[in-house]
Amino acid sequence: MLDAVETLTTAIDKSSDSQEVYRLSDLLVDICTRTFQHQCLLRYGPRYVEAMKAIYPPPVAAPKAAYVIVSERLLAGDTSWIEANVGEDFALKAADPVGNPAFAARLYILNARLHLRLGHYDKALDDVSRGLAAALRIDPQTDRYDIAVTLTELVGILVESHDSVRALRWLDITGRFIEATLSKDEFEFARFLYVKQSLVSHFADPALYARAVADGRESVAHLQLPADQKEYWLADDASTEAAIAAVGGRFDEAREALRTNPLTSRKSEILDRGAFANSEELLYALVETFVELLANRAHDQRWSPLFAREPEWPMGAPEAGMIAAYRKFGIGFLELAADRTRARGLISDAANAWLNAFEQSYGASVSSFPLPNFVDRIAFGLVLALQVRSHAVEGELLIRAVELLNRNPRYALSDALAVLSAQKTEDGRRAIHSALRLADQRSEWEAGKLQDLVARIAAGGPFEGPDARAQSAAARDSLGRRAQLPSLAELQSALGNDEALVSYAVGAFGGIKLCVRHAGLWTAPISVEPAQLRVDVKLLTAALTAEYAPSDANDSQYPVASAVRLYHLYFDDLAGCIAEVRHLIFVPPADMAGVPLAALLKEPPPRSASGFDLGAAQWLFLDFDTSYVTSIQNFLSARRLAAQPPGGRMLLGVGDPRLGAVNAAPLANLRDLPETAFELKAIERLLPGDRVDILLGRNATEAAFRAMPLEDYQIIQFATHGLIRGDVPGLSQAALVLTPVKREDSRNDGLLTATEIADLNLRARLVVLSACNTANFDLSLLASQVQGLTTAFAVSGVPTTIASLWPVESATSQRLMIAFYTHLRDGSHTVAAALRQAMTDVLRKAPSPAYRHPRFWAPFITLGDGGTRVER
Repeated sequence: MLDAVETLTTAIDKSSDSQEVYRLSDLLVDICTRTFQHQCLLRYGPRYVEAMKAIYPPPVAAPKAAYVIVSERLLAGDTSWIEANVGEDFALKAADPVGNPAFAARLYILNARLHLRLGHYDKALDDVSRGLAAALRIDPQTDRYDIAVTLTELVGILVESHDSVRALRWLDITGRFIEATLSKDEFEFARFLYVKQSLVSHFADPALYARAVADGRESVAHLQLPADQKEYWLADDASTEAAIAAVGGRFDEAREALRTNPLTSRKSEILDRGAFANSEELLYALVETFVELLANRAHDQRWSPLFAREPEWPMGAPEAGMIAAYRKFGIGFLELAADRTRARGLISDAANAWLNAFEQSYGASVSSFPLPNFVDRIAFGLVLALQVRSHAVEGELLIRAVELLNRNPRYALSDALAVLSAQKTEDGRRAIHSALRLADQRSEWEAGKLQDLVARIAAGGPFEGPDARAQSAAARDSLGRRAQLPSLAELQSALGNDEALVSYAVGAFGGIKLCVRHAGLWTAPISVEPAQLRVDVKLLTAALTAEYAPSDANDSQYPVASAVRLYHLYFDDLAGCIAEVRHLIFVPPADMAGVPLAALLKEPPPRSASGFDLGAAQWLFLDFDTSYVTSIQNFLSARRLAAQPPGGRMLLGVGDPRLGAVNAAPLANLRDLPETAFELKAIERLLPGDRVDILLGRNATEAAFRAMPLEDYQIIQFATHGLIRGDVPGLSQAALVLTPVKREDSRNDGLLTATEIADLNLRARLVVLSACNTANFDLSLLASQVQGLTTAFAVSGVPTTIASLWPVESATSQRLMIAFYTHLRDGSHTVAAALRQAMTDVLRKAPSPAYRHPRFWAPFITLGDGGTRVER
């Protein structure tokens, strides 16, 4: 690359022919803008613009001139000049996405970089939508390379906009095409690896991240780049490799990575200068200090005045917040050797600054979905380790840190509900619900178009797609601002006196248990043996989901040791918090989401002749009403939704679908469920008859369901099959099975899908899904709020759902549901309390010893606000 630049600059300097200068400088400027070479653009950009203007009329020359000038000024950090002279949204005027889509995409990407520097994330994401629409118009037969480069940059903008999940999804769709198209020995491929590395950092897998960093370093090492640019990239990779090795306790490897860092040869120069010149120098000093801290060796205190000095290099507001946090961490690390108490305070200040910067990026765009990366896990893992050892726990910091560390794709539900539940009026909730669904539809549209693009390129066909920008902006403008990370004060004010919320977080240096009461906070370290945890979860899952016929001998067997071990893992050292608690709100770790608390044991039960007396066991559910949430924010949002006025009718029940019709295939292969009619009719007799509606058999269609006054019901119950993706041919998402009428009509084909559910606008306080597999998440739908049936109902406005974690034995399901409504109907029991009492009844009144096994009575769980009550 440097050879090409040198050849072109030499030829340009020797030439006096304006046509030749234009032709040569056009090639040069293209290289320099794509590879971010500022000095090249500063020197030859004006000559290129001058030569172009001499040849082409202004309408032709202006867009390319704007591109070159803005590129140079942005690399110089001079955003004020750009705003004053070409405007913040210059690409809207300059781009021609129909006539020249490839160049239009480059303009939109450049405009997105400007918006990111200014901290205008929503505008940057608008630019991404425009850039994608332009990329879809590029001819894949002649400009395949341009498509690959454009897609790389668009994913990179998503990463920088903190829209991590959307970026992951786009890369998953296009990554193989990009990697196969770009040349391995060119800058664009190294750029692709850097974007990929940034995304891999969000996975809690240091080995995978280390491989991605090594791939990037190797790619950059072989490139011809300006010395300062190459040093920057290699220094970033070396610092990252040192941090990864240090966290793993491989200190010799960490020091070797630091030794090979190109900044090591300039350390004396940096120290003599007395200031960091850029973020990489700061990161190098921070990582060196961090490595010696973990290795318990003396720090280089000469870094102290540099950490204390305000940086002078140009940066945007979001970057400035993170740089301030880095500097405070550096000062805190150095202080640990002299005054650990003061150092803890400094590190806490640094962590709060970090969280504030995260919230700034999190709240700046309603479209983004940030996830914690490797550096976040290091920083807040250290904070958790210091907090759990401290006698003075900082509750507000801890709550925010735990919520950040635990963010994962399931938090799409929490983010959606936070915006929805914040609305004060019914009209506001309707508007926000519509905006959320439009945003989700846009996301699905984009993913579908990218899949079509890759498929058509593989097949050798052309492709052209419409502009999704208007839909995106409409959704964004309606949504307003995001909620921030929850606070301890907000959580405690939402908890009742007999409630506790229990959550967990694992950082780079161990984990923490967190238990919050209305007037208290308890913490304890958690030590997880991953291999043992996997075995325990696997054994319990196998026992709970077994499908053999009830057997007094076989069903007296149970993995008791695993159930006891998980109980102690979760609740040891929290006795002071959960004592006298009635309602336990549980944020389950992702690895445990399929094992209900009800199936855990405080101690081994008495032995029986063939195994255990499970009827006499001390099951956890006997002591607590339990409900499950994906996050602290999810609980707060569900509780706000539950406070809204309910409808006037009590219950709408739907069940006993007719599946044997000729046009019902593939649903015709599912068995009929006549017992669900008995279940719903029994429930109807328990409730006020004039406020209950039941749809059964041929009346249980999608059309009939939608025709009901859905916003008037406090409870909606489905007693039918619950399917997940792939359960029947062609099913791409979770669905409830109703009576099919017309296969060709998606709104009456007998499959009420998660997407269709999420499109509903409900005011029900409770949805009951007495079906199979209804609580399972489909995590492959990364960017969608609709990750399962329970999530879909939450997005539609329902704060509480009862659903099953595994296939339910029909007779036991009937007994449990009837017992549940018996306890719920008078309004004195919360939803979680009524379910606990129903489970107790079913266990105590088991028709035979076999039915005391939790595979019969424990499949149902309460999701959302288990403290919800129905009104008579």
